[in-house]
Amino acid sequence: MTTQVEDLKLVIQEVECHQRNKDTEALIAKIGQQTEQLNQDKAIADAEEQRVAAIQAEVTKQLQKSEEDLVKAEPALNANAALNTLNRVDDFLEALIHFDKEHIPEGTVRVVKEEYLRDPEFNPEFVWTKTSAAAGLCAWVINIICFHEVYCEVELKRRKLSQASTDQAGVAEKLEVILRMLCKEYGVFPLSSSAL
Repeated sequence: MTTQVEDLKLVIQEVECHQRNKDTEALIAKIGQQTEQLNQDKAIADAEEQRVAAIQAEVTKQLQKSEEDLVKAEPALNANAALNTLNRVDDFLEALIHFDKEHIPEGTVRVVKEEYLRDPEFNPEFVWTKTSAAAGLCAWVINIICFHEVYCEVELKRRKLSQASTDQAGVAEKLEVILRMLCKEYGVFPLSSSAL
């Protein structure tokens, strides 16, 4: 009888061991699936993080370029200084001082560049030999066209920068959602996806 009891105990232990092996294999398979899903989610988060970094780099580059362009435009911003040669009470002078240099029609810019700025005699030093008032107007026209061209270029870059900033915010928000999902699903709290 003792042999039967021992045999029965061995059979029970064997069944329990077999069941534990099956449970262990199932747990290993589940962990493998979760690990695979985590790796896929991490890959998505890493890709988003790389997109955010690329957008940030582009935004920084555009910001630096815009600042450089603004530095170039500084002399043109002083176009009104060229008007000091004109009579201060003149209504024409007031119109020039308050001229809307940001919104010059492109046709006007084209005509001024083709018909005046290409003319070697349309230069303040040359015109000064004729009259100081005309030299001041000549310098004003050159500076206003220069300012307008830089302004248009900078304005385009500002719009691109604004769009890039908007894109960056959207991508960063998407990355944060992915990281929060990883945290919730796997109990991981990464500071960034590279911390996973």
